[in-house]
Amino acid sequence: MKKIFNLALIAAALMSGVAFTSCDKSEEKVENKMEDANTVKVASLNVEAGKKYFAYQAGVSAFEFKVKSVAGSYETKDQVVTLEILAKGKNTDITLSDAGASYLVMERDEKGNQTFHEAKQAEAKEKAANIVMCLACDNSKKNYTITSGDINDAIKATGKAVKTEFAESK
Repeated sequence: MKKIFNLALIAAALMSGVAFTSCDKSEEKVENKMEDANTVKVASLNVEAGKKYFAYQAGVSAFEFKVKSVAGSYETKDQVVTLEILAKGKNTDITLSDAGASYLVMERDEKGNQTFHEAKQAEAKEKAANIVMCLACDNSKKNYTITSGDINDAIKATGKAVKTEFAESK
């Protein structure tokens, strides 16, 4: 009986090496940049230069972005926020401003690739379902506030606004 037990232990030790060995040594290490499950997501967020954030739609991360620079003030209505959208394969620089285009449009091509561009209010209303971010201008009470399209008065009024939530990337 002791011999069978010893043989079983030896067989188990040999099999564990096979069970936990990768077949392909060229596998890339997967880096999970997603936040932990306790991250608080909000529909309105004050952003800071140098920080990274996630934007979510339907609870799923839509894209990550970095705030490259901020300037101006909500009080003087001359805010400018420059972002770098960190999308697969292609990063895009976007500038949202009180004086120019204050809406971020996200569209997908036939292959599912995301493209981004800034828009003024007229285009934003036409593409309301594609608005993922607005720079709060008239109703802002703090500098550099970005909001979801569904809480922006102009986009909400179209009836096609989609909820976007934001969280700081850690």
